Amino acid sequence: YHTEPVMVAGLFDVVQVGVGQAHACARTLSRKVYCWGDNGLGELGNGTTGSPLLSPSTDEILTNAIDLVVGWHHACARTDDGDIEGLQGLFGGGRFQAAHVKAVEGRRDNDFVDASARGHRG
Repeated sequence: YHTEPVMVAGLFDVVQVGVGQAHACARTLSRKVYCWGDNGLGELGNGTTGSPLLSPSTDEILTNAIDLVVGWHHACARTDDGDIEGLQGLFGGGRFQAAHVKAVEGRRDNDFVDASARGHRG
């Protein structure tokens, strides 16, 4: 780890960053989400567990995110089509997901104005 801020290689036009216990995610101006760091519980949302990534993957996890929140071992994003996507890690009730799932689908009326990812399971 670093005790001073450092540039993250491969990320450009970042508009939002969130950090969990040992992973981080960034949302870009083009609405793409990239994650890096620990992946022991599927924190990176790429469908795998195990090896950490020291820098963001070149494969974006999501391509239509308009908001991003990151919790202890998970993250959520609000998408431009009105969905809330759970991107990774542990979700309510201890249910493990190693990839992204739709947590709330089809809210096209844009009722969601904010999201939060707290503690261990949002």
